[in-house]
Amino acid sequence: DYTLQNPGRERLLTVDLAIRNNGNEGGSVEYRDPEILPGLGLFTAAGHRHRLQEDGRRWVYTDVGSVLRLETSGARVTLFGGYKRERDEEARLTLFPDGDVLPPEIERGRDLSQPWADNDKNTVLAGTIARVPVGPLWIDAGLFYNRTEDLLRHADLQLGVTGEGLVSERIMVADAGASDRSWSGEIRVGHTFTLERSSHQVAASMRGRNRFRLFGGSQRISLGQSTVLERDIRAAPAFTPDPRN
Repeated sequence: DYTLQNPGRERLLTVDLAIRNNGNEGGSVEYRDPEILPGLGLFTAAGHRHRLQEDGRRWVYTDVGSVLRLETSGARVTLFGGYKRERDEEARLTLFPDGDVLPPEIERGRDLSQPWADNDKNTVLAGTIARVPVGPLWIDAGLFYNRTEDLLRHADLQLGVTGEGLVSERIMVADAGASDRSWSGEIRVGHTFTLERSSHQVAASMRGRNRFRLFGGSQRISLGQSTVLERDIRAAPAFTPDPRN
């Protein structure tokens, strides 16, 4: 789900910069123009963020997007597109206690991740939406494209965590090259009319989707015994993903 920005009613340029003492920095630029050409409005924006998670891990992402809206002769057509680039988000630890014993308390904000166990992802979203009046009827139609690419993904599993913070085996599940893309569309034809004092609407619609996913080929890498009391950094292992399907 997503919400499209409106070109607005007046020309506006917004610049936002944020620097916080907890490690979160970023900025964005937005531009709105209700009429770059007769009947054609524009919204475009770009942003960059450097976030510090509650558990000390870092995450960097950049996104850009634009919306074009054309209104003429009672018809309205909207074109939109966006791209998001996520990098350097280290895998979050998942703890599996040894029996019924709870793991020790861990100081908030302490980074226990492996610096090479990143989650890197690209997302592309584009489409068009139109409403066109045809005599007494109205037609709504939309065509949408979405693509997600997991360039690199890790899961950090801590098995057999004791009450003293020892880990019997630390396993990294590494994956790379997975993708998910889809085309979808919908068309709706309707008629609005008044009967006595009530307003009524009758509509018929048809929708479809074509989706393709490429996944599989992840590898299980054992790092041996470890601890959750301090950051136990290991050398990055060699990793070559298996074939996908």
